[in-house]
Amino acid sequence: MDYSSTAQKAYEADPDGLYIRETYLIALTLNDRKEDALTIRNEMIATGDGVDTDTDQLLLGQITLEDYYVRG
Repeated sequence: MDYSSTAQKAYEADPDGLYIRETYLIALTLNDRKEDALTIRNEMIATGDGVDTDTDQLLLGQITLEDYYVRG
């Protein structure tokens, strides 16, 4: 199931909300929307927020989604 549309609605409502950009970035990446994910990632870097180390590990396949949300 593609949850990126739900994450997109949250992002559009409050792009600066806690965890919203990262959640949207993760949803886009896991749903193979790489170009859109890159846009969000670049936006995060440009605004000075950067990308969390755990998020990078998830996106690079170094940890699982369960590790990220449940064990992290």
